[in-house]
Amino acid sequence: MKKAIGKMLAVIITFGMFTGCSVSDKINNDQPRHVSIPTIIEKIKSEIELRPMEVVEGDLISEKYHLNMDDVEDQTIESGVINTGLETIAIVKAKDQKIDAVKEAFEKVIEDKRASAFYPGESEAVDEAEIRVVGNYVGLFIIPNYEEGKENNTEKAVEIFEKALR
Repeated sequence: MKKAIGKMLAVIITFGMFTGCSVSDKINNDQPRHVSIPTIIEKIKSEIELRPMEVVEGDLISEKYHLNMDDVEDQTIESGVINTGLETIAIVKAKDQKIDAVKEAFEKVIEDKRASAFYPGESEAVDEAEIRVVGNYVGLFIIPNYEEGKENNTEKAVEIFEKALR
């Protein structure tokens, strides 16, 4: 009788261990972690060579970036200050049901940047622009590759953005 109870207990414990371990694999990655947007942007800026940038504020957010602030819960946008100001890192936490509106606004930004691309390498940087969504966060990344043969700066920024929120 003791052996039978011991075997049953061993089976129950083993089953419990497997069940407990498998629960962590079912975490919902659709829900992003809460990380402050400025923290994500600072991480990108610390890992990628960028020219000087400044925070976009006030009416410029809606004028240059086509954002309806009623669609936005939180945002930080930084733009280059040299030449045409092509460099862009924009991260927006969209309100529920407003992700598509923010994506459309960022698509207009890419078209604006494409139309104003003047200096060598700018049109290529616009062609490599990325809009990415993680949960309610929408990111726009336009970052030129300043040195030939180096890794794609826009792709690296996207990786940092996605990793920070997962």
